[in-house]
Amino acid sequence: MKKLNLLICILSVIGLLSLSLIALFRVKAPGDVRIRIMDDRVMVETPLLLINLTYYGARVTNWIVRDVGVDLAAGVGYTDFLKRYPLWSWIPSEPWPGELCLARFAATSRPRKDYSQLEFTYFGEYGLIVRRIIKFYPDKYFIDVEEVLENRGEREIAIEAYWNESIGYSISWSTHIGSEDVQAWRVGSRIGFGRIWPWTRIYGEVSWAAIYNDGLAVWAGIIPFNQTSSLWLEAKGWGEEVRIEFTAIRIRPGQEVRYRYRVFGGPLRRDLLNEAGFADLPPDLSLRLRVSYDKYAYRGGEEVNLSIKLRKLAGDGYNADVILVEDESGRIVKRVCGLLRPHEEKLINLRLIAPHKEGIHHYTIKVVSRDRLLLEEKTWILVVRPRGERLRLVLVWHLHQPIYLNSSGEFESLEPLQHLTSDFEYDHEKIGIYLLHLRALKKVKGIKVTLNIQPCLAYQWLAYLKKHGEDDFSRAVVELINGLRELAYQGRIQLLTSPTYHPLPAILIDMGWGDDLEAQMRMGKRFLEEVFELSIDGFWIPEMAFNKKLVDIMSKTGLRMTILDAREFLRSVRLASGRSPTPYKPYIIRSGDGEAIRVLFRDSRISDMIGFRSSSTVDPEGSVREILHELYKIYRENPGGVVTIALDGDNPFILGSPEAKYLLEKMYEALAEQKDWIETITLREAVRDAEEVITDIGEGSWAGGFDRWMKGTVKEEMWNRLRRVRELLSKYTRLVGEEVSPIPELDPKIAPNSTNLLHTLWNWLYIAESSDWTWKAELGRDWYVRQFYDYCNLIERTIEARTHKPG
Repeated sequence: MKKLNLLICILSVIGLLSLSLIALFRVKAPGDVRIRIMDDRVMVETPLLLINLTYYGARVTNWIVRDVGVDLAAGVGYTDFLKRYPLWSWIPSEPWPGELCLARFAATSRPRKDYSQLEFTYFGEYGLIVRRIIKFYPDKYFIDVEEVLENRGEREIAIEAYWNESIGYSISWSTHIGSEDVQAWRVGSRIGFGRIWPWTRIYGEVSWAAIYNDGLAVWAGIIPFNQTSSLWLEAKGWGEEVRIEFTAIRIRPGQEVRYRYRVFGGPLRRDLLNEAGFADLPPDLSLRLRVSYDKYAYRGGEEVNLSIKLRKLAGDGYNADVILVEDESGRIVKRVCGLLRPHEEKLINLRLIAPHKEGIHHYTIKVVSRDRLLLEEKTWILVVRPRGERLRLVLVWHLHQPIYLNSSGEFESLEPLQHLTSDFEYDHEKIGIYLLHLRALKKVKGIKVTLNIQPCLAYQWLAYLKKHGEDDFSRAVVELINGLRELAYQGRIQLLTSPTYHPLPAILIDMGWGDDLEAQMRMGKRFLEEVFELSIDGFWIPEMAFNKKLVDIMSKTGLRMTILDAREFLRSVRLASGRSPTPYKPYIIRSGDGEAIRVLFRDSRISDMIGFRSSSTVDPEGSVREILHELYKIYRENPGGVVTIALDGDNPFILGSPEAKYLLEKMYEALAEQKDWIETITLREAVRDAEEVITDIGEGSWAGGFDRWMKGTVKEEMWNRLRRVRELLSKYTRLVGEEVSPIPELDPKIAPNSTNLLHTLWNWLYIAESSDWTWKAELGRDWYVRQFYDYCNLIERTIEARTHKPG
């Protein structure tokens, strides 16, 4: 028996050595598929493809089509610090981007008879094991992938989106091949192609989805073989994405589920696509169509000027009819015949009369040749009948960047300045989003907005100005501050303030640190009032993290009004009148101590629409028409109502599509054009008529609760460290006979220090209380974690040096 056991051990060792040798050296499969498992990546070579995969997320970093010479993966850009490499898997019960995209997988490889197989494995939390098994073929432009999710834990694992219980495991292909990239898809009986769908979800059974480029004649796409819930389409500055969303499931302990799909990346040839399984392809994939109008909305009987730009990017020319059909009646409104030549843009101008009936009127543009439908595009016009009262619109933009100053007063990053001068080319000038806000308001007269300049952002602007004098950044700071001050004096903008370093008020209150919150609120208010030379009485709540005790603190600090998220807060609101609350009127919130503030509830859907969908646009005018349509639907039901749109005023435009930079100006143009039924007003003007009183309202944030800032190993460790550091500083403060939670003076010349040591220590603590550090603490955002710990460590070292007694 002992000999038998010894023999088994020897054979096991030999087997392990064999596997190790396979891992170290190239494995050659039939048909000359070669797989090399290397230290930093896995390289796969076939006669048709050269593919590199990273161990992090088992994602594709290169997909080179040899005979075309195009890389279908490498051109994709970054979202924050993450490169959007293809084959991005996501368990959407986790906040985006999820654990799997950066998890380090182990890789093994083995040859088969007709293909070569590569297997990636990751052991996740709670007993979840994820395996990605990929089959490579010597004579195919596609690979077959099987994703295996196995639950070896002791509890059920939910694979479902936290925002939509129908959506489960997701796999995406993101890329940027070239300037002519477009998406194509088939969901149910619907087919779309030839353009970009920014931030669009299409529900149904997904047959296939792809990104292709006619000029380079390449196609990258996914065919799912499991039941799907929906298809997600996205496009931003980093590139384009198609994401297959499978149905939600729950995996019991000991259970595994398998997802199968095919990925094609190769020449744009119909025979190859048909072989791979891309069924029911349109007759001519090279057509592009874009529609524009001379106005954003019309009055009944008014002339409508519609322009159609039609391009054919490849193939042979042919005669075609362009037909405009009125959907409701089926009537052909216009028909234009002509020759479509490759590489030529055809401009078709049409005139029609807007129907007298108010509302949306739908039309279909069809491109037909020899009785074959080549392309079909839906379009619409909005007809508005102004009432006596106008819809009142409050536009609120939140401008914020975390503190990039280190404790020595040096900038770790110049992002707060670069967003003044360097985000995009606009009107033949390099400009940043912060200056763009000013220029757009100056260019389009009559528009009013409300702006929150986060105090720590203005603090960094002035810190740079004081230390560097005359340069492009400094000149931009002066232009912006003077320009906003002038607009405020004219009544065109209202400036808000916020706790200086962007902490979450509700969390500080719950932790018993309300005095810190009040200090940061007083600091921020005083600083911005000095910078802009005006009085500020409006308050931006970071992340809309509200607790009813904030009412008393706001009242004590002279702040009378704010904005909350309708989706997350209105359900908890109780009115003194007993009526149901609406997001389209102002309210008064009274505290238990009798203090009161005034509040608007933002329209969450339209705010998110601008922040995500509209900012991803490739057609700014079309996106603004959609926003106007949403406002019209509210106007129709609530004439004279107040609509609040409140969101980040920087990231949607910075991280959006290249066309997002035009969105602000186009939006303001549309609002000015439609001023007979919409007027823009400030927060102060909107809450002036508030009468109804809120007697009860729950705690929360725009995200619901606070898990995004508090949940997770790294975040929990940071909060524990902050508690210890604050306790240490409080004890030291009392030891030297001073009050806890002082209000440091913000002197930009010595930023981030204050005018004495104790106030400097508290300023450092307030910096550490920022929500930015924990928001970005997970998934490898190392700098944010380091910045937090640098300030905590500095406080501890300084106090230790002051209190240490030799011997």
